[in-house]
Amino acid sequence: MDTCCIRWGSLSKTLHLLLKRRLLRMLPMMLNTCSRGGLPDTWLLLDSQSSIDVFCNGKLLRRIYKSKATLTIRCNAGVRTTSMRGYLAGYGWVWYYPAGIANILSLSRVKEQFRVTYDSVNGNCFQVHKSEGEIINFHEGPKRLYYHDMKNRSTEQCLFVNTVEDNLKHFSAQDVDR
Repeated sequence: MDTCCIRWGSLSKTLHLLLKRRLLRMLPMMLNTCSRGGLPDTWLLLDSQSSIDVFCNGKLLRRIYKSKATLTIRCNAGVRTTSMRGYLAGYGWVWYYPAGIANILSLSRVKEQFRVTYDSVNGNCFQVHKSEGEIINFHEGPKRLYYHDMKNRSTEQCLFVNTVEDNLKHFSAQDVDR
């Protein structure tokens, strides 16, 4: 009986240390999560399977309003709809669904505006290359989702900043002269 207790005690200590290490790694994520999905509400996910940009955290957006258009979202939770839109500074208009579980940027839509690279060996992250040279990294998280944490950025700080020069590229010389 004593031998059994000693073995159980050793196993218990080992399990305790493993659980403690794992808990310490997960603690930052647990302290800053959406209550609905277990993901931090400051994370932006770069999703290769999404065809839309949709956010659950209105604090990351500006000028949220009710649109005349409606978005139908087909997801694991079924079919959901929203008619709310918000502006992600420097990126553009995204859908806003406050009952959602994540802030999702469609990789397909992001690559329309920015160069996106990925290297599975060097850093294992997606890199969004902004025109002024800054690179935004989307790292692989514990659930194998690629994210960029906006926790240390205020709504006045932009994730994607367009310069006047970048904006002028979308207009003809005649439009600029007006």
